[in-house]
Amino acid sequence: MAAGRKPLPTSMRMLSGNAGHRPLNADEPTPSPGFPLRPPHLTTEASKAWDDFAPTLHTLGLLTAVDGTALEQLCEIYVDVVKLRADVAQNGRIQVVMTKSGDAMIRARPEVAMLDAAQRQLRMWLEAFGLTPSARSRLKAFIPDQPDIFEELLKQSSQ
Repeated sequence: MAAGRKPLPTSMRMLSGNAGHRPLNADEPTPSPGFPLRPPHLTTEASKAWDDFAPTLHTLGLLTAVDGTALEQLCEIYVDVVKLRADVAQNGRIQVVMTKSGDAMIRARPEVAMLDAAQRQLRMWLEAFGLTPSARSRLKAFIPDQPDIFEELLKQSSQ
């Protein structure tokens, strides 16, 4: 197993500007852009999350037809985080348990550790899709509909 960071997909490297000027992988598979089909087994809450995430990712050009499983994971873990946050807000972070000797001991509720793990997973999936501020800061937006100001100035000066 190779040590170090996982390589970014070529599309992400192109959007971020290929700062290291290393050669891009010309043989990397390039799935066609599009919406993956929503899995029928998604929960109602995860389906709502899908309806929020999918159009945003498609608009940014970061969603392809083969990203369905990854998007499913993002939606499901997002729902888990929301549910666990609600549980911790309602029931608190600590619980009192009785030891064998009859003493009371304060412990963190298991849901607190579950929430922490779910939030780490959610952050990983959000970064994988470029949906965090730090992940977005590494991307460059390409808006083809706007004319290039410098090209317009060159055209005007040559006339």
